Amino acid sequence: MKINVILAGIAMSLLLLALPAAASDHTLGIYGNANEDDTINMQDVTYTELIILEYRDETELSDAKYDYRINMQDVTQIELIILGRAKELTFIDAAENPSTVSLPIERMVILNTDFAEAVAVLDERDKVVGVSSTMTGYNRFFPELSTKTDVGGWSTPDIEAILATNPDTVCVYASWPNTEKLDDNMPDDINIVRLDCYKAETQREEMIKLGYLLNKRDRVGDYIDWHDEYVDVINDKVSKISDDNKTRIFIDGGGGNTVGRRAYSTGTGMHDLCVCAGGVNIAEGYIEKYADVETEWVLEQNPDVIVGLSFKGGYEPMITLS
Repeated sequence: MKINVILAGIAMSLLLLALPAAASDHTLGIYGNANEDDTINMQDVTYTELIILEYRDETELSDAKYDYRINMQDVTQIELIILGRAKELTFIDAAENPSTVSLPIERMVILNTDFAEAVAVLDERDKVVGVSSTMTGYNRFFPELSTKTDVGGWSTPDIEAILATNPDTVCVYASWPNTEKLDDNMPDDINIVRLDCYKAETQREEMIKLGYLLNKRDRVGDYIDWHDEYVDVINDKVSKISDDNKTRIFIDGGGGNTVGRRAYSTGTGMHDLCVCAGGVNIAEGYIEKYADVETEWVLEQNPDVIVGLSFKGGYEPMITLS
């Protein structure tokens, strides 16, 4: 059996203006997106005015001030969001909770590499004042961010080290660190921004949210254009592959226990990317999320391809198994 090892890093006019949510395939989860499409613009101002005049029903996101009432303050807030001059922004975070953030964001602590990649895409590295210990070792992948102050582990941060950087914002996953380890130990005036930045189904929207939070909407617009161009091509090609012809893949996270390998399955970003690319993850249904599996089991499954993951902060060569 020969297995290829691949490295993955991988009025009437007013009524017409105020289109309903169904006009868009994506609803941007930011309060102020009154018509619940994929952006915030003057259509949302008009839509909110129509709600006030009782020509339109309230929508969840029309409460731009997030104060449980719809009035002209919401109209003003939407206009400020459009101008990039809002003093706060409420959005739906990765845990599906409303989160209100004070703006502008100037001093960030980032506790995971996925969020760091998103910030790097938006060219906001200079606003980062602290990173997790994982990133300080990734000097090839994060040549600038790896030099920032080490504030401890991505899931077990050093609270005193975070506070010593005098941040206004701490950027984390939806679930890690949990609120007991982080939020409960932070002053109320420090933002906690929970975005996952690794899930294929939410990454696009989360990047747009981050563009609003960092006032980098032009930059994120360029990224979304690039993203959609390639994702559309991939989706088109994958749609033409029959289930019988899809490549069977083992996602190898490296040595696990003494007789096995660390595998990734449903509930992980690696699995999502595998499926999006038209692959069949052999670990799906065998484990959940990530777990160690025996090398013998991998060989019995006879995958077409092994996707090897590098955790060394850069791309490392891997051998071909025979």
